[in-house]
Amino acid sequence: MVRIFCAVLLLALSAADIKKLEVPAAGLAALLGIVIVWVPPEDMAANLPACLLVWACFLLTAFICSLLDRPTPFGMGDAAVFGILALQLGTAGLFSVFALSGLLAGFAAAVLLFLKRVRHDSQLPYVPFIAASYAVCSIISAARTL
Repeated sequence: MVRIFCAVLLLALSAADIKKLEVPAAGLAALLGIVIVWVPPEDMAANLPACLLVWACFLLTAFICSLLDRPTPFGMGDAAVFGILALQLGTAGLFSVFALSGLLAGFAAAVLLFLKRVRHDSQLPYVPFIAASYAVCSIISAARTL
């Protein structure tokens, strides 16, 4: 049930990310609230190290990019979405979502570049790819448990 609620909320966050290239804080708070209410505390406690590791990696990336005077590859809204999903999915589930979202985003960027719809320095919203990969991974996970 939690996966359905998270998928619907990620869809709404995707629309906001596409429209404004930013993830609204209220949507992140709602996503965190769903995870806190629906995920058992023992699962959340077991997944907390994965969550902290995700946030540390994103912050380290942002810090290194600022030292090199380069833009960060991900926004902090994307980092927050991954961190919240880490609380629910754990390390293995989050890695699946991260890898698939990267593949989807890379494929979409290549197609858009080929069609000359974006430039090489354009910013693409990333939450839609996170939402799509979360939905695919949730469906595969549910099919495995049948």
